[in-house]
Amino acid sequence: MDKESTTTESPMYRTELLRHKLGLTEELERLAMRAAQTQAELTAAIARDPNTPRANFLLGQLALFRGNFDQAVQFSTRELALNPTDAMAFYQMGDAYTRLSKWDEAVHALQRSLWLNPYFSGPYILLGRAYLKLAQPAAAESMLRRGIDYDPNNRTAHYLLAQVLQQMGRSDEAAREFARAKQLQQQSGRPD
Repeated sequence: MDKESTTTESPMYRTELLRHKLGLTEELERLAMRAAQTQAELTAAIARDPNTPRANFLLGQLALFRGNFDQAVQFSTRELALNPTDAMAFYQMGDAYTRLSKWDEAVHALQRSLWLNPYFSGPYILLGRAYLKLAQPAAAESMLRRGIDYDPNNRTAHYLLAQVLQQMGRSDEAAREFARAKQLQQQSGRPD
């Protein structure tokens, strides 16, 4: 292969990049159509029977993924009215609250999630983030370490823990956690 065909200015490179972007666009359009169809089916199921199990939870998932965080909270609340012991619905609600920067509400929902299922790393990691934002570094460290116990390869947990440790003046430990987060990022093959 000649040098021109591999540079970013070459027509061949630009053509391949455009083809790749078009392929991704087509895939995203297919996913969006499927999500819209799923949302319509779930909404119809709720119209037929408002007590349809997991329908509100799944609509909350769609809202969360689309960035409609207030709507995700509403759907999670509806699911919890039907199933008040749904740890994942509390987790979903806590996730939405963290994205809305409603830290106290997030803590409340995530703690409830952990009371119902203490073996899932997600609530620990989000609680760590919330406690970090609430300037409670000791609580943040505790939650993040528990999250890492359950999911030692979670890059976000290591990165957040490094931030907490740095904030607490424990720079050597923070450096190790930052290095671990970077290593996990590189292993995933995703760019920074």
